[in-house]
Amino acid sequence: EQVRSVSPYAGLWTAPEEAAQVAAPPVAAAPETLLGQSGCTGCHQMAGQLVGPGFDAIRARYAGAENAAYLEQKIVNGGAGVWGGIPMPPMPGLDSDTLQSIVTWLTAATDHSGEES
Repeated sequence: EQVRSVSPYAGLWTAPEEAAQVAAPPVAAAPETLLGQSGCTGCHQMAGQLVGPGFDAIRARYAGAENAAYLEQKIVNGGAGVWGGIPMPPMPGLDSDTLQSIVTWLTAATDHSGEES
């Protein structure tokens, strides 16, 4: 623990190895990353319909925290008939943190450019 910042000699770090390693805080993944890792992008894309509606249309229809429980249920249990005849398969394997991050992003208010406000 002899790190000198004042002298021509910087000194040596002599702290135990464990103390020198500081755990970095977890970084929240970008929505696009979570959607890809969760399999959502197999049927949805950001804009326009693929198999299911685009995320921009979902966000426009379900903006607001009052829609969070509904979207969470739809993601976990699947459904059909809301956006057409092709059913959305259930996604029960999503861990709760990923599910909550996706639902929070989907229900976040956006302006007309797609940016969160």
